[in-house]
Amino acid sequence: MTGRSGVEYTFDILCNYDIDNFGYSIGIDFPEGADDVTLDRVFLFDTKAYDAGTDYKVLVVKSKLNPEAAKFAA
Repeated sequence: MTGRSGVEYTFDILCNYDIDNFGYSIGIDFPEGADDVTLDRVFLFDTKAYDAGTDYKVLVVKSKLNPEAAKFAA
């Protein structure tokens, strides 16, 4: 999907749905390859989802968030 800035983004799952003629979108990512997810990774996903114009965002974490990332994500 192309963001407002013109940058191309990829989400693991992107869902668009319509309720009573109002469109909504959800961007979902599953970060891989890290023992813990850092604040930078959470910021990167948040920025990507904002620029892409998603209404809702979900970052599915299999491992644990580090303390700074957990504070931001809560």
